[in-house]
Amino acid sequence: IKAILKLKNGGLIIEFDSHLSVQWLRKKDTHKNFLLHLGSTARIRDRTFPILIPFLPVSSPIQDSNWLRAIEMENGHGWEGCI
Repeated sequence: IKAILKLKNGGLIIEFDSHLSVQWLRKKDTHKNFLLHLGSTARIRDRTFPILIPFLPVSSPIQDSNWLRAIEMENGHGWEGCI
């Protein structure tokens, strides 16, 4: 876990350090244990956020997964699937 933010409504936003950590939490047993320790009303929701990459041409080949991985690495988003 990279960071945890507690919201005014009591909710938590958890930022993970890697895609592997997210995959770990998605495992059924891990997911169930995590929720059990957080409390009976806890639930996990996936959230995605737009990422702004400055000076990215409109004509960029965004369908090319190799190109996307290179852009992730160049912009400090070192785990696959960020974009």
